[in-house]
Amino acid sequence: LLRCIAGLEQTCQGFLRVNGTIWQDTAFSLPTYRRSIGYVFQEHSLFEHLSARKNILFGCTQRRDMPSSLSPIIDVLEIGHLLHRKPQALSGGECQRVAIARAFAAEPDILLMDEPLSALDTAKRHEILALIAEIHSIRKTPILYVTHAPAEAEQLADQLVYMKDGRVTG
Repeated sequence: LLRCIAGLEQTCQGFLRVNGTIWQDTAFSLPTYRRSIGYVFQEHSLFEHLSARKNILFGCTQRRDMPSSLSPIIDVLEIGHLLHRKPQALSGGECQRVAIARAFAAEPDILLMDEPLSALDTAKRHEILALIAEIHSIRKTPILYVTHAPAEAEQLADQLVYMKDGRVTG
């Protein structure tokens, strides 16, 4: 589902409409680069040759400076002191926080999160989950959060949809 929404995969059935714009139907697929999405993968997927700052700015098109609108997110994620470091000098939790900041940097219409906390220990998972909830309260960006951990979904969700084998089960 996330891959279809992101435009990375196409389905033969149905359609996808976001904010009144058709992104995909049986005869049309809006290219991924024209979809206003932020995507946080299970693995942090940072560019190893770029600093945390440049990884975040990669999410902003045509920007060389950190937008002031990102300051609250950088503060909430507590990564301001990490911006000069490259991913190999960051912990797993720090990398995930940078990846989350990068996803929000694009000011997407929707944020897709594919098990973004699964590689983290329980304490770090709870900490970052609380940060995601706080950022959501600041930005109001809709989040489609995929997880196998019901407690994570229940902590974040306004609405839960359970799926199995590509079908809604509850």
